[in-house]
Amino acid sequence: GEELNRTFTPAVAVIDPFSSGALLAAEVVKRGYHCVRVLAEKNSPVANLVAADAGCQFDATIQHDNEATDQEAALQNTLSALSKLPWCVVAILPGAETGVLLADQLSSLHSNGATRSNPISLSPALQNTLS
Repeated sequence: GEELNRTFTPAVAVIDPFSSGALLAAEVVKRGYHCVRVLAEKNSPVANLVAADAGCQFDATIQHDNEATDQEAALQNTLSALSKLPWCVVAILPGAETGVLLADQLSSLHSNGATRSNPISLSPALQNTLS
């Protein structure tokens, strides 16, 4: 079929689209959005868990610097990289457990908090499914 013109299509950022998160990213693309891969950790031990059959083509990749001494500045740099994309980012989703905190942090700050997100204060509780 003819390829869709997605010039004005918004984007969805998926933080750590590994394992089943690769399927989430593929679904984002299937629904017609640009898909931005954001890597939460440098040299992530789970980065090689991307499902080979997910077949997702990422429109951009952003590496967050989780090793920076100033994590506030690193977060701002990642936000800046998202804002410089040629598409409007309408959602920031965690693709794997390793991306949950960064997804919550980014979505709470992105577009002055206009991006739908979980309250950042609930992030630790949402990650702790044993309590």
